[in-house]
Amino acid sequence: MTIAVGFFDGVHLGHQAILKGADCALTFENHPLEFLDPARAPRLIMSWEDRAQAIRALGVQVTALDFEAGLAGWTPARFLAFLTDLAAQQGRRVSEPLAVRCGANWRFGRGGAGDAAWLRRQGVDVTVVPYAEYAGAPISSTRVRRALAAGEESAWAMQRALRAAPDDPRANRNFTRAADGLKELRDELHVEEVLSRAKGKDPKAQMSEAAREALALLQAQAGVLTNEAAVAIARSEDLAKRAERLADALIPLKRSVLESVTNAQQAAEIVGDVEATRDATLRAADQLADMSPDAALNLSTAENAFHRYWKGLLDPPEALVEAIRAQSNAVTRAEQVNGRDWQQESLDFTQIF
Repeated sequence: MTIAVGFFDGVHLGHQAILKGADCALTFENHPLEFLDPARAPRLIMSWEDRAQAIRALGVQVTALDFEAGLAGWTPARFLAFLTDLAAQQGRRVSEPLAVRCGANWRFGRGGAGDAAWLRRQGVDVTVVPYAEYAGAPISSTRVRRALAAGEESAWAMQRALRAAPDDPRANRNFTRAADGLKELRDELHVEEVLSRAKGKDPKAQMSEAAREALALLQAQAGVLTNEAAVAIARSEDLAKRAERLADALIPLKRSVLESVTNAQQAAEIVGDVEATRDATLRAADQLADMSPDAALNLSTAENAFHRYWKGLLDPPEALVEAIRAQSNAVTRAEQVNGRDWQQESLDFTQIF
């Protein structure tokens, strides 16, 4: 009796390799992140009904669980007990070995404590199926989502075609169907890419760099306008791009808060503050691109928030250095750019120390 385990969103070629030769697939109706961390839950490629139908079409029976609080607390041993009971329900004889097929990154149990190696130590016959590849790269649900997002280009092409025949009802229906939800999917993929680039980097160093960039942007914005239109446009567009990149620095910070702050109310308050700062930074980017003087206010708001986040990550020795620096004439002049009182800054750093 062989059980294939996984979420199988999209039932793509990689999933099909795991399902091949299995008698039963064990999966979840809802994505685990929808319960554990809704903000990180991906937009699914398939509904649960379509996923189950696609798995059954491969000749594999499906058992699905609702991922909820009780299930999230299962230990690896509890999960193994469930697998054993499921195999028995599917007709496995006591003398028949329990076999499991899974993907290379599959984990289970509370906090992901169980993996293929743990199951093998319990006597389970585990086959870890390597990633299937297409065009020299691993196939994954994330890659499929990214490919679907590329459909946005097709929607743009359809939009251009509509200009030639704006009253064609069928073309309008097709365009609406193609474009619906693409922005949301694109934003989700962008978040995944930013988190992938930030993986393994020092959060404190990243926030320190972001705080410096926020202040640099605020200072640069004040001198963006000039009598030479071409120069002013180039400067504004460059600052707008920098502001967009600065907003991305808040994505790993939000993820870190969700993973490390255990108090739900406190986490929600911090995440709300971070999201408001990101919104202000992105508004500033749009306003800079439009050469609007309103960008100054949003940059000021964002810079103060980045400074606050950076200050909250300082270690005591670093705080002492900053307390001394805050009393220097050079720093006093710089901090006055955004209205911070150097005496209060020095006090804040001293209290951290």
